[in-house]
Amino acid sequence: MLAFHVNVGLLTPIVFLSPMILLAVFSFPWPRALARLRGRPSPVLAEPDAPPFDLAPSRSRRVAFEALAVAAILVLVAWLSPLRAYTLRHHDGRRGPPSHEAPASKPPTDVAALLGGLGLGDSIASLRVARVQVRDNHALVIELDAGNGASMRATIARSGVLGFHAPRATGAYEIFYESVRGVDDATRDAVLDAIAERLRRTERDVPVPEGM
Repeated sequence: MLAFHVNVGLLTPIVFLSPMILLAVFSFPWPRALARLRGRPSPVLAEPDAPPFDLAPSRSRRVAFEALAVAAILVLVAWLSPLRAYTLRHHDGRRGPPSHEAPASKPPTDVAALLGGLGLGDSIASLRVARVQVRDNHALVIELDAGNGASMRATIARSGVLGFHAPRATGAYEIFYESVRGVDDATRDAVLDAIAERLRRTERDVPVPEGM
């Protein structure tokens, strides 16, 4: 269970601190460890029904080292794998936009042309466009909200740039979603379909916007 919670913490910004503390408290023989640190005899435990399975000290240390090595390798793989970046796309922003983020401004001309004239305040499905910007990772992000706390982001990138499987794609672009809060699946899919339709109408005639 500790490994499970550590894995969740590595792949997403969700940390279940209380369960991890309780597991650590109740899963290890703390009285025996504290007695050894104080140089006192270990508490007497009831005899088990079955004979104990004891390893020689050298073998015990080797098994512990091997287990830690395997755990370290698994942590490294989870940290470096694309899966972590992919899951972060869905959880990033759930605490709201950063306080230092600049106010939304009118999207550049080339971006607006690619999106078929889509601008701030326009509607896609039942959501309203709150911000349009090109990120440093060469992705175009459309932030949408419903005015009642529900919001999501649609991310547009040239095919193959982000390296993930896209739920929607056109001839030249891939469309992703992230940071979905309070938006049902039908509305989310309608947003992706509407953006894809806009791109299909413009991508052949409109150059790739600067930064993408």
